Amino acid sequence: MKKFITKENLLHLILFLSSINILIWFYKKYIIGSREVFWDLAVNYCAGKIYSIGNTPYGFLANNPISKCINEFAGLNEAFAYNYTIPLVKLFSLFSFIDFSELKKIWFLIICICTFYIFKNTKILFGQNKNNVLFLAILFFSFGGVFFQSLLNGNIAIIGFTLISFSLISLYKNNIKNFALFVLIASLIKPHFFFYMLIACIYKGKVFFKTFILSSIILLLIYSMDFFFNKEIFLDFLNSMKTMKSDLWFFSFGGGLGIISINEQLPTKFLSILNIYFPSGPSMFSSLFWLFTTSIILIGTMYLFSIKKYWVLPKKKIFFAFSILIVTMCLPRVAFYELYIIVPTIFYLSTKFYNSSNNSLSKLGFIFLLIMFGVHDINAVFFLMSLIIFVLFFINFKKSYTKL
Repeated sequence: MKKFITKENLLHLILFLSSINILIWFYKKYIIGSREVFWDLAVNYCAGKIYSIGNTPYGFLANNPISKCINEFAGLNEAFAYNYTIPLVKLFSLFSFIDFSELKKIWFLIICICTFYIFKNTKILFGQNKNNVLFLAILFFSFGGVFFQSLLNGNIAIIGFTLISFSLISLYKNNIKNFALFVLIASLIKPHFFFYMLIACIYKGKVFFKTFILSSIILLLIYSMDFFFNKEIFLDFLNSMKTMKSDLWFFSFGGGLGIISINEQLPTKFLSILNIYFPSGPSMFSSLFWLFTTSIILIGTMYLFSIKKYWVLPKKKIFFAFSILIVTMCLPRVAFYELYIIVPTIFYLSTKFYNSSNNSLSKLGFIFLLIMFGVHDINAVFFLMSLIIFVLFFINFKKSYTKL
């Protein structure tokens, strides 16, 4: 009996129970409940329909031109602001003649294909030794099923992260051009995806800087084309992007995860201890502080990576996974449906700790995996990311990694 009561079996049991709990939630909310799948797809669908008749989809609150359409197709009463890119609007305008129910069927096929490739690519990088079913369960049901819930949401991020997964495979195989190309295409979906270029800046160092500068210029040229051909919609897009930094947006949709979220909320909580009122949410101070802290982290990490005597972690893949965590932490916005790559990355590094010959690291890895499988809280993702980054820095400079 004792041989079956192992740490690994306990982890598998917790993952299994979490999976059952999430599937029961899905049954209650979506099967017998009234919640709609792919509701976020309606946002882009409506934007495409409005653009196809020559109108702008951009606006906020009373000036939001897509709110009635969203209410019709997704049953949402919120006064959304559309802030996706112009190239994406143009893409969805091609589907404006399709009934929304038919588009949902097409979208289901798309997310199946995207999920397959994210699974395939992340397994090559971070799950080679795992059974396919087990690795899929880890992707779908870790952190309360954040991957699974993201698929149900219908956000366009799934396509972006499929491209990012291909870019990471390319980078790991030293194919710099393909890496840059995949990230560039993903950045046409969501501009902040361009930050993933920084993974190569950290991982490859000075070798990548020329490609980074060239890619930046190409992306700016693509976005600026709309300024010359349709200045009005371009300015509407920029104004819509500004709404994401408004108090109303923050209190309606939250600040997401990562360093930017801390900068928007920590001063309020800290000063409240001293009975000093300081409003939470986006501000010039939080933006500048985010820029300062992320610059220090990114430049400092690149510098340390460039000096081999200061970086002793032995495994190329650990190096690679660490770069992904650092860049994701520094993104200007990280929503719950943008963690497709982070889940397998955290799993890989936690497993490395767990399998370490260093007893303290092994115990720490076990705790990380317990949190990953058992804690149903989106904030646990950021918590583990922070801990793993700290531990990797600590064991590196103490040179006590033993065998990771």
